[in-house]
Amino acid sequence: VLVVDTEMYSNTGGQSSKATPIGASVMFAKGGKSQKKKNIGSIFMTYEHCYVASVCLSNQSQLVQALVEADHYDGPSFVVAYAPCIQQQVRPEGLNDMFDECRFAVESGYWPLYRYNPELVAAGKNPFILDSKRLRRDVTSFLQREGRFLNLEKNHPQIAEELHQQMNLDVKHRMEQMQKRAADHKSFSSQDEATVKVLFASETGTAEGLAREFADACQLSHGADAMADIDVDEIDGTTTIFFV
Repeated sequence: VLVVDTEMYSNTGGQSSKATPIGASVMFAKGGKSQKKKNIGSIFMTYEHCYVASVCLSNQSQLVQALVEADHYDGPSFVVAYAPCIQQQVRPEGLNDMFDECRFAVESGYWPLYRYNPELVAAGKNPFILDSKRLRRDVTSFLQREGRFLNLEKNHPQIAEELHQQMNLDVKHRMEQMQKRAADHKSFSSQDEATVKVLFASETGTAEGLAREFADACQLSHGADAMADIDVDEIDGTTTIFFV
């Protein structure tokens, strides 16, 4: 099942739904939605026998990898894709900016990328793989790109400030929890305790696959990271293995 998530009832005018995020000003919630978005991916993962992935257009290799894994999985598969729509009032150029909009969503943590593959359990591996491992910008930079959030700031500035601050806290908390979940099968509780860092640069997915297999087998590594997600200072003095 491919879930194309526009975060509202897009085909009937953009009404609020359970997929609408906190702080969005949309039809039936013009004063700002006060409840958090329902996390459909987390709900699917609680069944433990379903393949689940969260994907976005800005990371095409992860998107393709998730679709291939979902197709090959012997059981129910759910892939949830972030899909900006015209009702979100993306700025400055509407849906012509869809790729950049997706990039901002991922880099701010608004839309995390991950895969959950139950088949990895039988191999003694962590079934949860976090593909977007860090927050590269504040979520505010993403909110400023969409009219559904800017309209609330214009019409109800105090409410907007409170709800958007809450979203920022929620995003950071969610990332911390996902990072812990991704490292749960290792002997250490934090990725900072890992003594071996595994990095990859991959356009086709081959190097990434090899890097992740190696990192899973290595008890001294927390996992494999994309080189683009790591600052040079982070590898200073650390044993680092590159897959290119």
